[in-house]
Amino acid sequence: MAGYTNHDTLEDALFSLKQFEKKSTTRYVVGNATKHFGKIELRVERQNKLLWNDCTPYMVLGRKVLFCHHGKDYHRKSKERKKKSCRS
Repeated sequence: MAGYTNHDTLEDALFSLKQFEKKSTTRYVVGNATKHFGKIELRVERQNKLLWNDCTPYMVLGRKVLFCHHGKDYHRKSKERKKKSCRS
């Protein structure tokens, strides 16, 4: 499952992710997500643009970024500052 894959539903994408986690013994954690990610209702807002792909319209309603737990520690500096302040 290297690179990008396309799924029709969020449930399909999460199922594929769980299968990959089981095969590779890795875990993914949420890096960040939009406020209403995963909500089914359609909210018509200015930021939701109608996009086209092969004559098929679609809208991006949310975004969720996952990181491998073996990857870079993006909170390292804050952890070091906290550790230093606890020692003092």
